[in-house]
Amino acid sequence: MGVETDKRSRLIARMTDHVVQHGLANSGLRALARSAQTSDRMLLYYFSDKNDILLAVFRHLADRIEAMLDQGPPIAPCGPDELLTALWARSQADGLQPYLHLLIELAAASARHGEPYRGAAKQIADRFHGWIASRLAIDGDRDRQVSAYRIMAMLDGLAVLKAVGKGQP
Repeated sequence: MGVETDKRSRLIARMTDHVVQHGLANSGLRALARSAQTSDRMLLYYFSDKNDILLAVFRHLADRIEAMLDQGPPIAPCGPDELLTALWARSQADGLQPYLHLLIELAAASARHGEPYRGAAKQIADRFHGWIASRLAIDGDRDRQVSAYRIMAMLDGLAVLKAVGKGQP
């Protein structure tokens, strides 16, 4: 990895930490630069514009979420109910809550503001869908794909309910 690539990776990691901790509302260029321990001008040396920065942060966010989901014992292919239960338990036990809250915020920003939030939200959703589908023991690709979307919808709904204080299922 070159020096420039390494520096860019460190900037992205720091900015991702900031966005997870403070949310999208505090993701202005100056706030992101402070969190990355650099200036806004230097950020624009490494990234073409704020949208480029946010897309890099969201890609890194998706990498982190996937890595967190893969921690612990592997989830063997199973049925939808078992997978939903395992994923919900893992999301509660592995500190994924701040990430889930940010994904809820990202979905809302996508609906309200469009790009770059919509493209990032779609990429994250596509990755998560593929991750879920790969762990479903269902014959037939169409049934597996539909079941993966249903599990995503249920997990999202459970995360929203928990975020508004409706407790755990």
